Amino acid sequence: MAWGALGSGGTLLGEEEAGGWFAGGNFDPVVDAVLVATAIGTLGLAAYELFKSDPNSQSASASASVCNSSSLPPGFWPGDKGAEEWGRRHDVDPDEARGDFHDIKGDDPMSGATDKYGVNPNTGDVVDPKGDPIGNLGD
Repeated sequence: MAWGALGSGGTLLGEEEAGGWFAGGNFDPVVDAVLVATAIGTLGLAAYELFKSDPNSQSASASASVCNSSSLPPGFWPGDKGAEEWGRRHDVDPDEARGDFHDIKGDDPMSGATDKYGVNPNTGDVVDPKGDPIGNLGD
């Protein structure tokens, strides 16, 4: 029988022949709503964690291990770490790549020492805290 409507006393109408909800005939709609919401939330969080990492990354585990700042565009890592990773991927000494990042950041007149700039480890693009491009490590 198809799903029935909720009747008085918490029974699911039309499900009596099949044993009712959870084979008990009665259910607590609040508990069931919490269980369903928890399951959906858990699945949603798992999907988010899977897809939030850099989709163009050569190593999903490497990109997932870096804490992405919510203020940076997708695919961008915090400056130092992103520059070092760009260097590793492009046969550039990671220390040199990090230094180049700091040079680009320092050339930005709006830059402050604690500002959170980002680097895309695939392209070398450098963005300011608002996500505006300011340079590229490959230039």
